[in-house]
Amino acid sequence: MMRRSVPAGVFLMAAGLVGYPAIRHWMATRIFVPVDMPVSLKRGHIRTGPFLINLRATYSVWLDWDWTRPRAPNCDEPVETRWILSSGGRVVPGSNAGLYPEFRLGSGIYDLDLEVLKDASCLDSAFPTLQMRTDASVYEDYLPALFWLSLICAGVGASLLLMSARGRLGKAPAADVVCAGAGGGRYRLVPKVARRRVPAGLPSFGLVAGIIYMLVMLTMMVLQSWVFHSRVGLRVHLLKPEPRLLAVRGIQPLYVRLEWRGVNLRPGLFVDSLPVAWEDLGKVVESGLLRRPPGWPVYFEADRDVEWEFAVKAMDVIRGCRAEVTLVTRR
Repeated sequence: MMRRSVPAGVFLMAAGLVGYPAIRHWMATRIFVPVDMPVSLKRGHIRTGPFLINLRATYSVWLDWDWTRPRAPNCDEPVETRWILSSGGRVVPGSNAGLYPEFRLGSGIYDLDLEVLKDASCLDSAFPTLQMRTDASVYEDYLPALFWLSLICAGVGASLLLMSARGRLGKAPAADVVCAGAGGGRYRLVPKVARRRVPAGLPSFGLVAGIIYMLVMLTMMVLQSWVFHSRVGLRVHLLKPEPRLLAVRGIQPLYVRLEWRGVNLRPGLFVDSLPVAWEDLGKVVESGLLRRPPGWPVYFEADRDVEWEFAVKAMDVIRGCRAEVTLVTRR
């Protein structure tokens, strides 16, 4: 049994110490965003050129621009496009499917051709970009479970190796047969060292495994905190509106609201019920905060159909004015 524990311990310890870093290295070498390039939305073709995909996944293709940047009036019309994705001279099935198509792709070299059917160069001042990407969070959700699995394997493997080494070093030597009184023809057994019994108590494997597991866990947690950083989002407060809040007099919090105006259209922006241009949001918020005590909150609300992209950009501008955002929810 002791001989079998050595290879098992080596295997488990190697799997625990090498497995998780290998998975993180694999994650770091995957291309989740193969295309991210600035473009001009003048009428015509936009070609990305050959690009590599080394992950079998569903990729979405779409256009993005900074909604907070100033641009020409009446520039909120949807962009009319046509997409053609090819690989090795063959068109990938699903091309020209919708405004923002999705493709199920495998590893290989691809080429994307975007044709702008209607001139939308008025959006060029908002720095439009062409992006093709897949969701990395699908793989990142498994990392915590893999981390703990690697931790358990490393702790159990180290415990087996330590117990095996302890058993070999503490093994009592066998008794020797010594001839005595050869002239009389009589023999007797004289043991050199008497075999000692291990005192009864807690199982030694549990004690060793617990100590080693704790040390390995602390080491891997420290290394993970140094090397891998978790994503940081926008911290907001939640507030459920109540009718009695409307009757309060005095200084009211600054109220920012997004109003949905249709698919692929920029939502309307209101500050204290007054319409505000997106490029003026920062100035209006700072002006409103100057008329309020320090640390006064900013209430933020968006219609249910408004895309999170616009809500996040608006909250980012508010946070840039050194104000805390209180998100008003109807649920």
